[in-house]
Amino acid sequence: MYYNTIIIGAGAAGIKAAQILTNADKKILLIEEEKVGGTCVNRGCIPTTSLINTCKVIDILKNTKRFGIDCSYTIDKEKIFKKALTDANNISNYLIKTLHNNPNITLISGKAIIIDKNIVKVNDLLFAGDNIIIATGAKPNIPEEFKNINYYTYKNIFENYNLDSIDIIGGGTIAVEFAYIFNTLGMSVTIYSRNKLLSYVPEELKTDLYKNFNKKNIKLKSINDYKYNNPPFICCGVVPNIPQHNISLDENNIYIIGDAANKLNFAHYAEYQAIISANKILGNKISEQVEFPYIIFGNPDIAYIGKITNNFIIKSFSALSVSTCTNNKNGYIVIYKDNDIICGIGIVHNDASKLIGEASKILNLNIREAHPTINEIFNDL
Repeated sequence: MYYNTIIIGAGAAGIKAAQILTNADKKILLIEEEKVGGTCVNRGCIPTTSLINTCKVIDILKNTKRFGIDCSYTIDKEKIFKKALTDANNISNYLIKTLHNNPNITLISGKAIIIDKNIVKVNDLLFAGDNIIIATGAKPNIPEEFKNINYYTYKNIFENYNLDSIDIIGGGTIAVEFAYIFNTLGMSVTIYSRNKLLSYVPEELKTDLYKNFNKKNIKLKSINDYKYNNPPFICCGVVPNIPQHNISLDENNIYIIGDAANKLNFAHYAEYQAIISANKILGNKISEQVEFPYIIFGNPDIAYIGKITNNFIIKSFSALSVSTCTNNKNGYIVIYKDNDIICGIGIVHNDASKLIGEASKILNLNIREAHPTINEIFNDL
């Protein structure tokens, strides 16, 4: 059968592109080598968010006496991690069911090899299409000095939770989020990093992060001080996972989107790349002037959007009446200005992931709400 578009990768980007194209009655071949939903659903955003939500519940339980409530609790790491993977499996199974119910989508499992600009080989079968979308995501980046030792990555950490301590290599989003998770679940955590934590995040948005990590005894050390004791958790970014190909991928009918494009590694950015590529295939023009919020989940969350400058003011949430009522006076916003005009906003608060969408209205920005947040309901309205 000849398809309008062959999509390699059934993650956030691939599925979004398939939905748009089939809504226009195009026949789609969707190929997935591993598990439908991709990294985000199965090993990234979804199970991590489940764990962080559980950890925030634990933080609340630690402080119930402030609300006049006496309670005791136990932490069962096996059940907590099992729930995270169950949440991921449930979403993956829902996606599979949705894809199978779409008469314009043929979903197959296997490794794709691009033979030429119109032909893809899967399981020794050849498939032809007018267009090819590569949405194969990324894989963990393993520095050369760690390749010959045992280590964990986000691919297998969810099955290796029963640890008393863990060394994290890297200082990016995954490292910071899992440091919070592991510490809250009772593990001793040390982060070894070449640079400052979250080097891409403005320093003024990380003040509480450093304070909290110090208070929680999460140790921060230089990678130069690292000595191997037990398998470390390597969080050194990702590299594109491009499928085997026998031709140049610069053809006009071949699109590389999502983490495979190696630009912004956000699911909400991947989805918008899918929207752009699918509409190009359909001959539609849409605006590419869209902003994408940065969010690091934890307690508190860190979020920011817009232009970051050295001219900013900080406003604390502590002065708000609701902060007193909820017994949560932590957090602040950073308002960035350019020639006295507000051009960017950063938020440090438990609800930062929700508030950043509201901040975009002040900036009059066209944004794609971040994933995974409750604000996503407003996307594609």
